Amino acid sequence: MVETLYNMADKTRNDLVLKSINELLDKKFFVPGYQRGYRWTNQQVEQLLDDIDAFTPREIPGKPNEKSFYCLQPVVVKVLNDEVQQKNNLNGEWFEVIDGQQRLTTIYLILQYINQKWLGEDKIQQFKMAYETRDNCVEFLSGLKVNADNTVDIDKTNIDFFHISKSLLAIREWQLSYETRNKRPFNSANFQSKFIEYSKIIWYQVTPEEKSKALFERLNLGKIPLTNAELTKALFLSSDSFKSYSQEEKRIKQIEIARLWDEIE
Repeated sequence: MVETLYNMADKTRNDLVLKSINELLDKKFFVPGYQRGYRWTNQQVEQLLDDIDAFTPREIPGKPNEKSFYCLQPVVVKVLNDEVQQKNNLNGEWFEVIDGQQRLTTIYLILQYINQKWLGEDKIQQFKMAYETRDNCVEFLSGLKVNADNTVDIDKTNIDFFHISKSLLAIREWQLSYETRNKRPFNSANFQSKFIEYSKIIWYQVTPEEKSKALFERLNLGKIPLTNAELTKALFLSSDSFKSYSQEEKRIKQIEIARLWDEIE
């Protein structure tokens, strides 16, 4: 996928830059309706945590003020246009997430966990997320917590909530089993530093003229393919499916279809 992005950047003058997690904390991300839901497994979450934990930042020869970093996969974004912002009651600068929603959600969950379990009143700022068609997802994310008995309530309201709550539980269980697996105590301050300061994503911001859904489909050609069901959902939720409706009617129809789709899944 990274190679694909570099090829596209050469042709379209879009920029590929590296951003640390720390540089994402003041950002606002909008997840459009054509995106698939959150589906990371426990294994994927644990692998990310293991990779960050195993990484050691080292000084770069010839660059005394820089250190090596752990690189996450790309996040592809575009500045959200005014029409979509107004329709969704969003203020300030928001970025439409074309690719990388899964990573961003997992990063959000790790930040949520750090704030809840390791820090007192001095919390880390968390970036904001909004969703075009997933009702109550923002409130659900911000309200997620680890219970006093180290469990997490697995929410089965819909398939997204189920996988998101399972991932938070995976983060908690990863830390609880850390000493047994690694034969050494877990250093939360060290992990937090490596995660926030020395973990970087490949930030790929496309121009406003780029067609988001077409780019989403091109990027997913080289990844785990979208299932027929996911492709059908994306087709149903596209603007072309509601040409005869007003803007408000279009939004209502999109929300209805997305909700029904989640119930079917």
